[in-house]
Amino acid sequence: MTANTSVESLGVYLPEREVSTTEVVRGCRRRMLLPLERLTGIRSRRMAGETEFSMDLARNAVTRCLAASRYAAADIDLIIAANISKQDSALNYNVEPTTAVVLRRQFGLHHALAFDLSNACAGVFTAIMVVDELIRRGDVRRALVVSGEYITHLTATAQRELDGLHDERLACLTLGDAGVCLLLEQGDGFDFIDIYTVPEHAELCMAHSAESHGAIMFTDSVTLARAGIAEVVSQYTEVAAAGRVTTDPRYFIPHQTSSNSIKEATRATNRRLGRRVCRSDNTVDNLRHRGNTATTSHWVAIGDLIDASAVEPGDRVLFSITASGITVGLAQYRVEEFAARKNNGAPVAAPAAPPECPDSGARGYYCAVPPEERVRIGSAATCTPGSDAERGNVKLAAAAIRRALDAGAEPDARPGLLVYSGVYREAFISEPALATIVAKELGIKGSRIEQDRRRFLAFDVMNGPPGVLMACQVAGRMLLSRDGVAVVATSEFNETPVDGQPPLGLTSAGSALVLERSPNRAGFRSFLVDTHPEYLDWYRSYAYTDESGPPRLRVDQDERWSERLPEALAASVAELLRRERLSIDDFAVIFPPQLGPQFAAPPGAGAGGARGGGVGAGGAPVD
Repeated sequence: MTANTSVESLGVYLPEREVSTTEVVRGCRRRMLLPLERLTGIRSRRMAGETEFSMDLARNAVTRCLAASRYAAADIDLIIAANISKQDSALNYNVEPTTAVVLRRQFGLHHALAFDLSNACAGVFTAIMVVDELIRRGDVRRALVVSGEYITHLTATAQRELDGLHDERLACLTLGDAGVCLLLEQGDGFDFIDIYTVPEHAELCMAHSAESHGAIMFTDSVTLARAGIAEVVSQYTEVAAAGRVTTDPRYFIPHQTSSNSIKEATRATNRRLGRRVCRSDNTVDNLRHRGNTATTSHWVAIGDLIDASAVEPGDRVLFSITASGITVGLAQYRVEEFAARKNNGAPVAAPAAPPECPDSGARGYYCAVPPEERVRIGSAATCTPGSDAERGNVKLAAAAIRRALDAGAEPDARPGLLVYSGVYREAFISEPALATIVAKELGIKGSRIEQDRRRFLAFDVMNGPPGVLMACQVAGRMLLSRDGVAVVATSEFNETPVDGQPPLGLTSAGSALVLERSPNRAGFRSFLVDTHPEYLDWYRSYAYTDESGPPRLRVDQDERWSERLPEALAASVAELLRRERLSIDDFAVIFPPQLGPQFAAPPGAGAGGARGGGVGAGGAPVD
């Protein structure tokens, strides 16, 4: 698809500590005669220090990005955190509040919409696609896409557990840590960006909690690489033949997993096109001193090229995107002035104290949807566990989607987009996007090699309960540029104990909304998220892990939390009504948060609302 977004500034942060592959292999509990450096091309990688975690890497990258930008915090309308890892302390995997919400407060982005997006190693480029669509539609002007990947804790788990050379946990030894942040605005930087999901391969690489403690990743590296290369080569051949991307870029930058995979992709591309399009002078292999840094790898490579003065304005860079899920894609970028403002070497200082929130109530995000661009809810369904066949996040979400599609006006409608927005996940799955696993459960096929396949994309949007409304906005806007219908799905599987107590009082259930283009201007007419950063520390949920066993869920809640929520919701609804020039009597149906009797009839409730860690409330009036 044609894009209209540019990178205004780029911040890259690499931890100081450098660890060699020899040290990594030597650290395995079982003696390993493993030529890992020769197999992967990785001689060393950066690893976070003892007090550095995902949030720290992300924060340092944002600091550098804003230091290199011409814009201030008040100019940012959106922040998306796309990192896979949410390991924000030595023992805790964060759930709520999300990374983006925490960064919003730390940098004083009080007018910005904030949510996390997850799509394995394609997360940053998926976020760029989302930003591009929201800029195109006028929902935002400028956005930050940030990722802090502290993933070498998986290396530590693998060092304890590896059982031999054919162990599917071996890829954990190739990982490195990094943070990147891009400030995006309207411009002519991206000529082309297209990402799609092939869910039939969703289980080739999965990261989740380990059986003992910590997290681990299982990867069928050979099959994953072959499937990804076949899809990308097919996509590149197709779009290059149509003249949509160049066959002579200054640089090809593939996802940095292993040097052997990059060489195989190079050979496959050249064979398919019948000439040496990919060469040693234009194909970037950045693995030698970086390793696989997951979502950040392409932009770490760009940062290194800029530092080496190897990029000039006007150069075209072609990014090849492959990720577990599997998700594949291409993005073509014309390097502009951001290369001169990339901030990679300046000292990193802690962010300045964020500006005080204004008292006017206008400390949140709001956008109105033009009548001709509205998307409506075509059908909806829920599902609760009725048998073993409907237990777990994936089964519940898939069952709800099937029911919603069957209840729609067109039962044979094919989803072109699936966005999952659940909060609590069994086994704390972090890779791939749960949406891709749900799509596989539904039997959705996405391979581009089969020419009759229409584009399909799946990813996760996360921001606690308000994440559903944010997913509706994102899916609705992206649907206008895609085939089929969009599905927003969620599920909560309530069998993870909270420190031995019944878990959160949640009901295990799945739900799905089928969104479709509106023929009569009915549908979502606006979205508002009102922020209350003063309450950010009052509610926190996270997976706690130690050597006593697998991770378990913990919730820290201030006793004032439940008391203040109705007040925050009422203030948000009042702001929504003011902006929409409506009264409460104008609404036929009201859906307050289903959290307790105090929310049964909040003053001036909107048509839809939700609350979450760090967020006062959200609303979305529907005609």
